[in-house]
Formats: sequence, structure tokens, C-alpha cells
Amino acid sequence: MSPYHSRFSQGATIVPKVLLSVVEKVSSPLGLASGRKLVKSQRSAYEKKPWINIPDLEGTIESEFIRPLYTGASILPFRCQEPELAIIPWNGKVLMDGESELIDMYPGLCDWWRKAEEIWNEHRTNDRLTLLERINYQKGLSQQFPIPKERILYATSGMHICSARLSNRQAIIDSNLYWATTESLEESYYLCSILNAEITTLETRPLMSYGKDERHIHKHVWQLKIPKFNQKSKLHLEISKIGKALEKEVAQLELRDVYFANIRQDIRKHIRSSSKGKELEKLVEELLLKGFSND
Repeated sequence: MSPYHSRFSQGATIVPKVLLSVVEKVSSPLGLASGRKLVKSQRSAYEKKPWINIPDLEGTIESEFIRPLYTGASILPFRCQEPELAIIPWNGKVLMDGESELIDMYPGLCDWWRKAEEIWNEHRTNDRLTLLERINYQKGLSQQFPIPKERILYATSGMHICSARLSNRQAIIDSNLYWATTESLEESYYLCSILNAEITTLETRPLMSYGKDERHIHKHVWQLKIPKFNQKSKLHLEISKIGKALEKEVAQLELRDVYFANIRQDIRKHIRSSSKGKELEKLVEELLLKGFSND
């Protein structure tokens, strides 16, 4: 078992979308007070009953509670796409619900959250969880705070393991992703390289359960003998260096498709045909063969 198994956590369950995910609206010509944004519910084609029948929420929210939300669709090999936006009631110290006296200090958030709680209480399938308990299930949200400077993300499912580095200290990670902090940029590039290497997917596939159109990756990848990054290891440093170069290369690619699965496929084709991509495969294969002996 890789030492990274215990370091990766699944993100938060930010649902139902109609109550929590938002898009920014254009404000009136008079504008808004400083530090506030006009937003409305972001809808999804994947919404189910009863949430698909709930009308949009709309409100003017204090900007600090509107956070970037990285979902599975946000992640490409070595690159992040634009995140969604979500209402997260974190005041810098605690998560607040509608009964908290602290939330009254933020009238925009307070109004939105109490309306959202009313809708949640009316339509939830059982009364075990409040709205705040739902989004913080198994501490999937609270454990992300304080948000670290450097994180590595990978998608929970897919035909290929897909990973990217994230340096956004405002961003929240959703449950379609696993995340971990790293101790250095070198370690970030090292992990990102290993996770994006095709050999890693091939070695992990026999361990994964199979869904309708994709495999469930979860933490199965950490059953491979992937050693902790060692600054003194020449092989580890070479893998990290290649990862840094590939991230820069992928950042310069023109993304023409709009569907994230197709974009991922295009990026993998590019990496597969590039000299750096071919070198990465050789290095990661060597790493997996050596296992913990080179740690």
C-alpha cells in the first residue's frame, strides 16, 4: 500500500445543486455594494426530482461566501478548467447554518441559506441530515479548511486516471475528486506525473470496479507501490521535472472541444505522441517496478 493512500481525501458533497451552485448575474446599472455579488441558481441537465422542479434561488451574497468549486469536469491531465461557483457558509473559523447567530452578521448569506434550508427540509428524502450536515458529510467540507497553498486532485472515476495541480486557496473540492496537500512543488509535479501516466491506469484497472461507462478509481491506485516523494532520489526528481514541463506544455494547448471527456482524450493523445510523454512512461514504469526499494 502506498503511503499516499491515507493522505488523499474525497471532496465535499455539494448538493442539491439548485440550492448551492450559482452563476453570477449582471447587476443593475446602479451596481451593488462593495463586496457583494448578485447570483442565481446554476442548473444542471443531470438534476433529478424533486430538485429539478424547484425554482431558481436568487440573491445578493457577500463575496467571501461565493467560492470556486472544482468538480470532476474541472480536471484535465495536468490542467484545470474554469471552476463552478458555490455558496459555502464558512466565515473563516466555522461553518454556519441558519440557526447560528453568526450568520445574522451576513444578511445576504443569511437570507439565501435560510431559504435553502426551508426547501431542503421540505423535499429531503429523510430527516437525518440538515443541509449543512449534507454538504459536510463525513467532514468532506470542514476538513478542507484552512485551505492549503498546494493541492493535487484526481477524478474519482473515468476510463483513465486524470490529475491536475491546484494552487487556488479559495477553492472547494467536490466529491467527484480526491485531493491531498503536498509538501513542495516538486512533490506536486511528481504525483501529477505518476497519476497521469498511462502505465499507472493500466496497472490500476484490474483493481477497479466497472460502472456503465467508466471505472471507479477511488483509492485503488494507491494499492500500487508508489513511494513517497524523496528529494534525494534522482528518479523522483526526473519524474517531477517531466511533470513540470508537461504542465507548461498542456497549458499552451488550444482546447477546441467543450465536453471535458473529449478534451481529456485530446490532451492524452498529445502527451502520448510527445517526447516528454514517452519519457514519462519509461520513468513511471521504472518507478512502479522498483516500488519502495527506491524510496
